[in-house]
Amino acid sequence: MNNNLITGIGINVMDTVFEMSEFPKENEKVRVLSTLKSGGGMVGTGIVAAAKLGGECSYIGVFDRNATGDYLKQDFSFYGVDYSLCEDAQDCYVSVCCFAEQE
Repeated sequence: MNNNLITGIGINVMDTVFEMSEFPKENEKVRVLSTLKSGGGMVGTGIVAAAKLGGECSYIGVFDRNATGDYLKQDFSFYGVDYSLCEDAQDCYVSVCCFAEQE
């Protein structure tokens, strides 16, 4: 049995990174070259990091019943994080965080 049981409790966040050739100036539009989506947030990032280091990890929180909630659950599963104690809720608030990076 693994003695490294770690449970994260809190909100989960969908991070989106936009790749652009340059950062837009105020009131300017710039074409997005690509996007990368990833589960994130303080709790999600910490729990996934602990799982990558060999910890037996679980997450307790709420997922929205939509594509974002499904993606976040798949992301936790990919890294071996148990979310079986979570609830699915209709129209719950899921934070979305966007980042921009230059090519």
